[in-house]
Amino acid sequence: KNRILYLLLVVTLIAGIVTFGMRKQQQQQEARLHSMKAQELEAMLVKQPNAPSVLYALGLAYAREGQYPKAVKQFLTLLEKEPTRADVWNDLGVAYLLQGRYYESLVSFQRALELKPNYAATYANLGRLHIATKMPFTAAKELEKSNQLEPNNLATLCDLGQAYQRTLNYKSSLETYQKALGVDTQSVQALIGAGQAHYAMTHYDQAE
Repeated sequence: KNRILYLLLVVTLIAGIVTFGMRKQQQQQEARLHSMKAQELEAMLVKQPNAPSVLYALGLAYAREGQYPKAVKQFLTLLEKEPTRADVWNDLGVAYLLQGRYYESLVSFQRALELKPNYAATYANLGRLHIATKMPFTAAKELEKSNQLEPNNLATLCDLGQAYQRTLNYKSSLETYQKALGVDTQSVQALIGAGQAHYAMTHYDQAE
């Protein structure tokens, strides 16, 4: 009986090691793909036209290079194969947002949240969408939600500070930018935002 239990334990440990090794290898492969340029990934896609990892990496590469219509096309192609990918819906929403296609962006973010209700990145992006569409009160709520789910994210804090500033809530804006500076004391966006909040509150010395 003890021998059987020992063998079962060994088998379980081996399975765990194999799974961990495969996961680590997959993460390394994804990191390598995400560091490649669009032209390199296009060449890979010719050889692997149905590889989801290559399709996704190419969409991200197009977005990084400012080729947003191409990024949208790649994300949509991938979603035809894997329609429940919340991360892809989120990135699709960002690609639409950066083109000023606000309705498509909103629909994409909403779909991402249907699939992953507590997706901090999507709440932050919804906030950015609402800042872009001049809805700062709604933007602040979305960014607050993102910050609750993922505290101390520098980009989220800076955007939340901006949203508060646009609602004329300068005290909250300043406190948020100060939190951002606690994460990165050299953040240019946080330094400027804190200066603007101080100025709006007539703290001219601190603003300077």
